[in-house]
Amino acid sequence: MAAVLFSACRVTPPSPPQGQPLNAATFSGTGSWEFVPAEPLDDRPIEVFYHIPEDANTLTPILITFHGNGRDGDYSRDALINLANQRNFIVLAPTYTKELYPTNRYHLGNVFDDGEESATSALNPTSEWTYSTVEPIFYEFTIAVQSEAKWFDLFGHSAGGQFVHRMVQFMPAMNYRKAVAAASGWYTVPDSTIPFPYGTQYTPIQFYQQLDYFSRDVLILVGEDDTDENSAGLRHTPEADAQGLNRFDRAHFFYGESALRAQQIQADFNWDLQVSPGVNHSYLGNAAYAIDLMYP
Repeated sequence: MAAVLFSACRVTPPSPPQGQPLNAATFSGTGSWEFVPAEPLDDRPIEVFYHIPEDANTLTPILITFHGNGRDGDYSRDALINLANQRNFIVLAPTYTKELYPTNRYHLGNVFDDGEESATSALNPTSEWTYSTVEPIFYEFTIAVQSEAKWFDLFGHSAGGQFVHRMVQFMPAMNYRKAVAAASGWYTVPDSTIPFPYGTQYTPIQFYQQLDYFSRDVLILVGEDDTDENSAGLRHTPEADAQGLNRFDRAHFFYGESALRAQQIQADFNWDLQVSPGVNHSYLGNAAYAIDLMYP
């Protein structure tokens, strides 16, 4: 009898929340829109390419992907359409053109007037950092489609990997869930004795911010075959070569230096390093590997 009574009182677990249809009045299917940042960046509009799977709803996760130096957000979006449809995630792919966002504004985030000469250059206010455009892109989109998403994921490849790995350091409170910096050509290591852009000397990054960003879910990703020392666009300066002579070695160097710094300050270190098997310097190869982890 006792067993019968126990069975009768068992509570059925609640069903997982079900998303509602998105508002398709502004954005639907595959397309793009012009995002105009807030002042003082309002003279530097950004075309954002997007793809919304047919099965997407108000709870569908959103991935913001960052292109390489080809500045081809349309390609970044198109390459992920099939994966987005299969795994049911929305793709946003902003394009930061070379004309409006040259290397100092894209790769280096416009933290300084001239990031290559941080010792003598003016430090810009955060409102001028290119990183400050990312969350507003997300919010403009979610408001338009009436999405209930509270966070987004980040994936950057090559120059986009540079953008992402620096952004998570300079914007530790950003509302992302997971960030993947893939196939970066070179890195800003969390070392305050090395001048920016190769280290954090002269930057406003503080000890407590390092505690924050080391606790976040960040993946440093590189292809197993991304070992070409003469790869097009791969920077070779004494500072960059001190990190290794190819992207594979530099990714391992950056991760190792980050882990060491986290240990020094007794931070919770939730970063990871992974290698994409059989992948060279391939956007899709690295993205597919990352998506397997983000949206299993």
